[in-house]
Amino acid sequence: TETADVILPADHAASGFYLSNAHNWVRGNAASGGWAGYSFPVFDTSLKLSANLGVVPKEMQTLEFDGNTCHSTGHYWDAAGCVYAGGRLWYENNIGQYTNGRVEHPTKDFSGNKVWQNISNLRAWLTQKGYSSWGQRVDITNMECHDCTRTA
Repeated sequence: TETADVILPADHAASGFYLSNAHNWVRGNAASGGWAGYSFPVFDTSLKLSANLGVVPKEMQTLEFDGNTCHSTGHYWDAAGCVYAGGRLWYENNIGQYTNGRVEHPTKDFSGNKVWQNISNLRAWLTQKGYSSWGQRVDITNMECHDCTRTA
């Protein structure tokens, strides 16, 4: 929950890369440590300065997630991983709320058709899971996972 000391409640689940809108190109990055290396939380609406744009971030498809690596992440929670797509950030009575739990990204294209999240050439090591998601439509190609509890 948002407080005077915690402006963004998701900071309790800090990640190297915190992607509030999946509709981006994420290429060739390296993440180390944290709750997850790359975190894609679910936003029902845009927040703060972007609140009036009419975008539904949780429905946005990743433009590209390719060639990224991470290691030494997710030590404190067995469902976390190198990449974590889940959790939810929202406002209730003007106070930010966050849950790291089972919330899916119902990804769609701009016409409202269901689409896949495409993840390619991901390399993970020393992590609980290589890729952790509560979504139903994730396509992972060319993933390497070494010294991980589970691949995905």
